[in-house]
Amino acid sequence: MLETLVDTHKASLAQLEKLTQISFKTLVKRLADVEPIEVTAREKYYALREALPAIYKSWVLDLNKERARLAKYQADKVKLEVQEKKGQLVDAEKWLAEYSQKITGFKDKMLAIPLNLAGEVSLCSDVEENRMRLTSAVYEALNDLAVV
Repeated sequence: MLETLVDTHKASLAQLEKLTQISFKTLVKRLADVEPIEVTAREKYYALREALPAIYKSWVLDLNKERARLAKYQADKVKLEVQEKKGQLVDAEKWLAEYSQKITGFKDKMLAIPLNLAGEVSLCSDVEENRMRLTSAVYEALNDLAVV
């Protein structure tokens, strides 16, 4: 196949796909700027001298672009570290562990209220005093939850 392509100095997209082992869609993108030398009803033919460099030029790394990309990622990393030190960012796993611990403590305090106040409430016949004791216990549990 290569001999026939070299003899004619042209190749269709299907032939280039077989030759380069690059997918059809990728070839179409890479050859977007290359004008076909012949167009038939079914095929577009490209000059090998123009097509092959266009196909393979995207594999060449541009060191300036790569340096710029690396510098951007390094700057982003430093920015995140600064935000974390300023307290603008938190570690999600650490925060979730602390949050879960606070919620569990709050739940335990709320469930303990009936046990802790049962004797006091049953001995006191004053409804207002019982309400104040219960309210105080609930506020204590809520204040413990609110403390950062």
